[in-house]
Amino acid sequence: PAQRGRRVVSTPGPTCRIPQRAEPPARLLLPGEYRAPEPTQENAWDVANSGQHTFVQASGLGPFPTADMVDALHRVRGELGDPHLPFLPELPHRGWRATTLARTIATFDGLHAEGASYGWRLTHTGTASRESALAYATYESDINALADVVGQENSRGGRSNGNASGGEPIFKIQLTGVYTLAASIYLPSGERAISDPGATRDIHESLFAGLRDRLETLRQALDTPDGRIAVQLNEPDLHRIIAGSIPTVSGFRRIRSIPAPTVMEGLRACAEAITDCGASPVLNLLGNTLNGSHIPAATGQKGLNLLELAQTIGGEDTPAALMIDPDAVSDTTILVPPLSDPRRFEIVAALIDAGARVWLPAIGDTPVPHQVRAFWRVWGELGLGGSQLAHVVLTERAETAGNLSRDVAEATAAMARTAEAAQALAELSG
Repeated sequence: PAQRGRRVVSTPGPTCRIPQRAEPPARLLLPGEYRAPEPTQENAWDVANSGQHTFVQASGLGPFPTADMVDALHRVRGELGDPHLPFLPELPHRGWRATTLARTIATFDGLHAEGASYGWRLTHTGTASRESALAYATYESDINALADVVGQENSRGGRSNGNASGGEPIFKIQLTGVYTLAASIYLPSGERAISDPGATRDIHESLFAGLRDRLETLRQALDTPDGRIAVQLNEPDLHRIIAGSIPTVSGFRRIRSIPAPTVMEGLRACAEAITDCGASPVLNLLGNTLNGSHIPAATGQKGLNLLELAQTIGGEDTPAALMIDPDAVSDTTILVPPLSDPRRFEIVAALIDAGARVWLPAIGDTPVPHQVRAFWRVWGELGLGGSQLAHVVLTERAETAGNLSRDVAEATAAMARTAEAAQALAELSG
């Protein structure tokens, strides 16, 4: 993103020099004062491979605390523009029709759902319900707003899409993963769809049948016909599905667990379907923090082996991309009680050694130089080098992104901190 209005100085650290702001950033956008990202003269990915330093990418998780999509898009693309990875924000302040779950249902092809007192319910009818039609119209309106913002940026002097035709994504969308989706919507009978393997399979097929057209529409809005889009699949309930701890509608019993090998095979099929659409899958294994609560699994419960998962869903051309919190994972389970131990990062090192790309929600509200020093120290203790930072995508912490009580300026500043931390780590890598 553009660095207009920012003055950067360096302060010596114990073993490195960390960029530090000398004054508060002057690039937070006010309503009506939008600043399009400045065009770049060369491809940032070419610079990353030039040997000067390792490029570190920054992105976001999805939620944004406003009801104005145009304003949110200007802010996201202003702070996380090329060479970072902007995303289509989710605006829960607009209500149920604008959530990630509603967007995912609006992507269905040949499958319909309606609103009920307890949530979304599949229907046998061949026409869209009023609720699904509203969700679809809202999603279309969001994409149209994206097209308007991109067109406005281009009219102001153009925007670099140097990596649009390459293998790196230029934009990201968020969808609810198949398993959490099946646990979140209901059969016509009223039970959760995850209880019926056939219904779960139908949801998978309907979602990815409609995804190809949706991605094509997004590429048209971005004015990049060959652009690669990252598809983030949120699976916050995956650990509960494997553990068999999701209650039935009556609450008197639990839905039978799905074995980890079966789940892993299903996730592999999802990754392949997204890759076949010319997109890059990103599997979000964070807990329910984006919904305002965190439900850890009990110690000792069965889970997915993350290394096996990375090897299963990754391919030669598209390595696995996993979004994890090092304070909430071990090498054998997705979620265990956090220990806040630097050694928890060992799973990150193992995944990187296995060729995976790791998304780390590691940036909080503390000053960026302090966070970068701590990150770099742990990175060195793990025996990882600067070049391996190219396998990392930084985001803000999930509990921060899921806090919808903060104002728009705070959310914008959080994205700015994430991009600044990524740039600082890239400089340290050299």
